[in-house]
Amino acid sequence: MLIAIGIIHKKHFNNFGYIVIQNRPKPMKKYYIRYALEFLVITLGVTLSFFMEYRREKQYKEQLKEQSLSRIYENISSNDIPDFELNIRIHEMSIRSAEWIFEHHNQFTEQMRDSIGYHVMVVSNMGTVLVDNQEEYRSLQNSGLIELIANEDLVKGLQNKYTVHNFIKKIEDYNNEMFMQNLQSFASLNMLILSKESTEFYLPVRSRYTGDLRLPDSFLYDIRLKTNIDKQYIGLVQQRLLQDRNILDQIETEIK
Repeated sequence: MLIAIGIIHKKHFNNFGYIVIQNRPKPMKKYYIRYALEFLVITLGVTLSFFMEYRREKQYKEQLKEQSLSRIYENISSNDIPDFELNIRIHEMSIRSAEWIFEHHNQFTEQMRDSIGYHVMVVSNMGTVLVDNQEEYRSLQNSGLIELIANEDLVKGLQNKYTVHNFIKKIEDYNNEMFMQNLQSFASLNMLILSKESTEFYLPVRSRYTGDLRLPDSFLYDIRLKTNIDKQYIGLVQQRLLQDRNILDQIETEIK
């Protein structure tokens, strides 16, 4: 018996009596599968392309964030901390001279005028002006890169740092405007500069007090108020130093 293997045909007669063989339509299912696979491949390709672009952009922003944090780290370690330490020394010197004046001003006749001159010069001229660089932090903040910082304590620490900086500047401005001008005016009228050489703080190495040995009450009053502000300033800056060193540790962990 013969077995025919092949495509099944439909037979029917036309009007002339001839047999017409018509192929059965091919099933559409395989076309659906092919189109579905092509669509899936295209979709996966587009999705992968978007994912790779998103990943590249995220990596780029991470690099920018780390660069900004590295600059902030350098600025804190090389500028802010040394400047704050120097400013503390300056205010401590002013406090020591003020305390010397309070202790001896009733016995100025027993003191050398050069010694009086030194302490009057120090307390009248030793002040600070904080010059900080907030540009990198503001750039980090305004660009939105600060949101990429994983450590929330670091974000809060940076925000607090520059808020405290602004407060420190206000203290310095108040100190300089309210007291330093009066004290410097008094010193300029009652001091004789004996040396052209200057100290590391640009004060003359030798100066002599030439005024009345009974200091005016207004001068003593301004010194006392300035000394109180100096002490508050030192306490605030010492706390700021501790927090700045903590920020450095957090930045090191963030950019590892």
